[in-house]
Amino acid sequence: MNLSSRFFLRHMGALATHWREALLLAASVVVTLVVLEIGYRLYQYQTLPGRLFALVDAQVRADYDARADAAQQ
Repeated sequence: MNLSSRFFLRHMGALATHWREALLLAASVVVTLVVLEIGYRLYQYQTLPGRLFALVDAQVRADYDARADAAQQ
């Protein structure tokens, strides 16, 4: 048995004895990511109408300005 396989088996034994803690850590990370994703999506959903209005308003103003410039020439 080479050195790397002995190192791996020794640390896998430590993980096997602490599997509950590893599982709790993994579950905590998943729950945290899900909560952050929900918060981000709620923020996007709440701010979408304002951002769309600003975008359309900017396009309409640009089109109006372009037509006004063309009419003056």
